[in-house]
Amino acid sequence: MDHAINAVFERFKSTEDPAASITSMSDSRARSTFAQPSMALAAINGGAIPRTGVDGESALRMVEQAADLIKEYERRFVNIEADARSFMSRIERDRVALTTKMEELQDKLEESETNARSLEGALRLSRLELDEARLKIKMLENRFNEAVSELFQSSSYFQIIQDKLGGLKSL
Repeated sequence: MDHAINAVFERFKSTEDPAASITSMSDSRARSTFAQPSMALAAINGGAIPRTGVDGESALRMVEQAADLIKEYERRFVNIEADARSFMSRIERDRVALTTKMEELQDKLEESETNARSLEGALRLSRLELDEARLKIKMLENRFNEAVSELFQSSSYFQIIQDKLGGLKSL
């Protein structure tokens, strides 16, 4: 039996049409085994053929169990779906809040950059004015020194004139 199963699996791997593979097999045991589903199950279950007769009460119990299981899965699915929707809603709110915050920060950044450019311009202007003021101070210092020099010169001329006038008076 294992030989037949291995032969079938090898055929499935080597061809695109599994049904054609089974029908073209030369091993009649493999063909007869997989032609009947219960026989295929028996081959997989180690040769034990499953019992096909089920009484009505057992079948009803199995259907009720399956229905209960389906209801439980549906309940779980509804809970999971509600959780997922809640999570998605929360994520969307967070995304909107973060997007709004990001836009506000972007606006503040642009405003700060504008202010920085304005302050850079004002700083350049202040430096120019400071340089002009220093130049004026330097010019005033030069004029002051020239004036002091002229004052000393005038004072010495005045002294000379006074000395000459004082010498004339004494004469």
